[in-house]
Amino acid sequence: MVMLNVPALGGKSGPLLASTVHPQVRDILSDDSLMGASLGEAMIQAIEMQMKLHTEQDLRFLETLDAKDEDIVLPVTQPGSQDGQDDVLPSTSEGHEPPTLFAHATARVAIELGKASETEAQEIASRVPLVASSSFKDAIFNFAPLPYAVLSQALRFSSMAKTPRGSKQASESGGASQGADAVDEWIIRNEKYMRARLVLDNPRDDGSPAAPTGDETNPSLLRLGIDKSGSHWKEFMVGLGRDSKRVFVNSNPQDSSSSTIRIQRPDKADLPGLLLLDHYRKEVIEINALSAFQSRFETMIFAALKGLDWSNVLVAGGIALAALTSVTDEEAQKSEGSDIDLYLWGLTADQANAKLLEIEKVFASNLPLDEGTGKPIKYAALRNLQTITFVPERYPYRRVQVILKLCLNPMAILLNFDLDQVAVGYTGDEVWMLPRASRALVTGYTTFTMDLIHGSFLESRKATQCKRVFKYGERGYGLRFLPSYIEALPTVPLNQKTTTEKNVPEESLPRDELNVTLREERARVAWWLASHNRKFRLPFRDRRVSMAESRKLNTGEIADSGSLSGWQLFARHIASWELAQLGYFVLFGQEETLVSDFYPDDPLAYDDGPEFSWNEGFSLETLRNAVDAANNFDEDMLQGSLRELGIIPSRYEDFRPRKDFEKLVQVNAEKYLNERVPLKRVILASSLHEALAEPLVAIVHLPKNFRAHAESLLKGASSSFEDVIKTNAPLPLPVAHQLDAGGDAGVSSDADSILSYWINGPDPKAHRIMREGTEGDVPIVPHWQLVSRETDEVYEVVHAFRRAHRNLVVEAEMRNRSVRRQVGRRLVRPTERSERDAFERWACTRVLFEHHGDASRRILAVPRWVVFCRFILTQADAHHLSDERYQVDWSEESNDGEGGDGVGSSGRSAAGSKKSEPPQTVEDWVATTFGTSRRFVLRSYDWPDWFRQCLPPVHLLPALENGCDAIPSEFGDDWWTTDPEDTDPEDTDAED
Repeated sequence: MVMLNVPALGGKSGPLLASTVHPQVRDILSDDSLMGASLGEAMIQAIEMQMKLHTEQDLRFLETLDAKDEDIVLPVTQPGSQDGQDDVLPSTSEGHEPPTLFAHATARVAIELGKASETEAQEIASRVPLVASSSFKDAIFNFAPLPYAVLSQALRFSSMAKTPRGSKQASESGGASQGADAVDEWIIRNEKYMRARLVLDNPRDDGSPAAPTGDETNPSLLRLGIDKSGSHWKEFMVGLGRDSKRVFVNSNPQDSSSSTIRIQRPDKADLPGLLLLDHYRKEVIEINALSAFQSRFETMIFAALKGLDWSNVLVAGGIALAALTSVTDEEAQKSEGSDIDLYLWGLTADQANAKLLEIEKVFASNLPLDEGTGKPIKYAALRNLQTITFVPERYPYRRVQVILKLCLNPMAILLNFDLDQVAVGYTGDEVWMLPRASRALVTGYTTFTMDLIHGSFLESRKATQCKRVFKYGERGYGLRFLPSYIEALPTVPLNQKTTTEKNVPEESLPRDELNVTLREERARVAWWLASHNRKFRLPFRDRRVSMAESRKLNTGEIADSGSLSGWQLFARHIASWELAQLGYFVLFGQEETLVSDFYPDDPLAYDDGPEFSWNEGFSLETLRNAVDAANNFDEDMLQGSLRELGIIPSRYEDFRPRKDFEKLVQVNAEKYLNERVPLKRVILASSLHEALAEPLVAIVHLPKNFRAHAESLLKGASSSFEDVIKTNAPLPLPVAHQLDAGGDAGVSSDADSILSYWINGPDPKAHRIMREGTEGDVPIVPHWQLVSRETDEVYEVVHAFRRAHRNLVVEAEMRNRSVRRQVGRRLVRPTERSERDAFERWACTRVLFEHHGDASRRILAVPRWVVFCRFILTQADAHHLSDERYQVDWSEESNDGEGGDGVGSSGRSAAGSKKSEPPQTVEDWVATTFGTSRRFVLRSYDWPDWFRQCLPPVHLLPALENGCDAIPSEFGDDWWTTDPEDTDPEDTDAED
């Protein structure tokens, strides 16, 4: 086999720029020589290009509203450029025939069915016999702009109608388009249309809504009152009270109370595609009806929002989903640590500021009384650039967190949510869901698209995090890859071995890269864990394994901090999770006992939140300590940067007496530093007014030209910059310490940059005057995102510099490279990407792992053919593995027999090395695994023992729950001895 011509992920530096970066922006940022002024100019150009691309995107959205139904296609079926740029080839209607009268009629009939009662639907079906035909359903699925509730009811009534003579129902036609995947593919296309409609609510510079390119509205949609005067977001969402009978078609009223809705989920066999992480998926669930939801919601949040004017407020995310799906008190207790996420929509910044004050007033008025004092318990306001959170002094009373994004409407808010099932929100009178959220409740799966990998916090849908995928897997929601995605991938030829199971014919197995890689990583993880079989001496609770042991990657991708950077690594973590659920070990690292940032759903967290425990041991004092620790860390980093720049002396280089040294520090500080501004990337105060009365302050090291440009763009915003160092300071001072041209270049780069206080909020001097009791006009203004695209773009670039240049001890070249990588991750790509190109690269790219740590980790790096052939490998094959690289091909000499049976890469037969039958008892397994010959380190005569290691069969796990003393204690986890020279040092990543 010749591997796909795709790059390998990983290595010491990894690809610099994320594949989501627009090609024109990538061209600007890809120059490795960028530093200082040239780097600043590149950032200016990147922002200008982003604004141009945003304008082009709005025009394309308007064109989508005028597009023919057949032009709103499933993204993964659209051809890409195949040049690694992920560009979508221009769509065209050439060759398409105009919609037929049948198509127009079908849409109108579907709308009538969607609005009809059951009796009215029967009358419609009697007048239009083709309602029950497969051609009718095909035509409906071609109509992407249809509201989902209408589509769902039309399909239900169509299935109930009698089939006319000479036609067939979908279930009888055998057409793949009539399967469950047709609904899910339609939902993806429908969401594409919904996103485009948001532009109708987006005001132009003059304050008026965006104007559509054409005046005509689809005549079928006009029958629903949907025109181009706005997004009509309510019509395209699913309302629990309004639409439950239309959408939850599998519910059985006879088995449900009036307060709950029973959903009989489809069998897994009826959901085509690849189904994963569904160990806890239930076949039947109940959700609360609207009235029961409202009661459950009030109970779960301890009435924290009682009395709130719900106008322009949406509660969304985990707490809304929990209130919807928790029909018992026991289920509700599982979410007692969740906070309440509030989003404001349809408001100006001034209106939103007033709403913030109202929310605080309501929150404070609903705090419980302290039994000792009879007064309400205390609370604090915690603020960073992304959120303001009202925190009660006692757990488990709910934290109320306001996300500082001003969205157009609830549909825009929920479209940004990553996993399907969490796209649920509550407006005080109705529970709103995206179609994909209601569909996830029915199927029990999130449908995979590349938005889960490449989305952005400021884009229409953000990327997810691996820990969230696994967390919701434990809550009963799996992940599903649709057949259309699987069909977009290349396949592995039949003459290549793709399983370790000797009794499973190769031709019976799916051979696309998605399934083959999954089988590979399941076998690899089982092998790797088997190399640690000694852990079965321990009881189950002590057999702990972390997903982090499978290594993280250092790439330019948005998801590089976890397993979602590539399918191979994700499949590896899926395999670990699956074995943990079977009871082989405890998978740790998934617990959410710590609150590490105040927007945990953002995969590009700004590290602005303190780390603290939210449990019974919580107190405002511990939160204050966590806030102080976070801010003191920034102060320490600033001191290190000042020492590196030579502004203050380093104790490591200056050995004079401490008193003299401290005097020198003071003298230099007075001589070269401007008035110090306290660093606060997070503020804890007793009220919202106090939290907003002082500024958030961070240190940023910016090119001078970019800072000047940013200041010009941020005029009028509550953001400013001040110099840390006086202009008379002889920078850069440590020139004498540079020993090479690269170092001199770094000094030159830093000379073109300026160390600045980045201030968000009121002028620090005005705040000080106010604290001293002097009157001063101090504006109380938070920074709201999504108000100005240009401001958001500037903030993203400044955040990139803040993160990459937070430690000036790091070489300038590495810091500048890190800036470009950070910007590549953060800048939203405004134009449509090729879903097919992006998915193929994500699914097929191989991970390049270096050999690190104990020798058993080599299992994580051997090529695919070794994993599948390990039970038939010869000694010569094993001997040469140390010279293999992960990106090795399936060479012709490695498998020149049919299926590769009995032949290793050396071409010699491996007779007698077949996989043994599984042991039936613990004693048999111990004897097989830890026999006398296996008490030695790996030698030439016992190499098969290590390659043949297997985990105990599942049926033996109950007997091993308390551990097994029969396993020899002299076995160590690293019993496969290696030459120390074969072990490479650990990678380090300067930026993280």
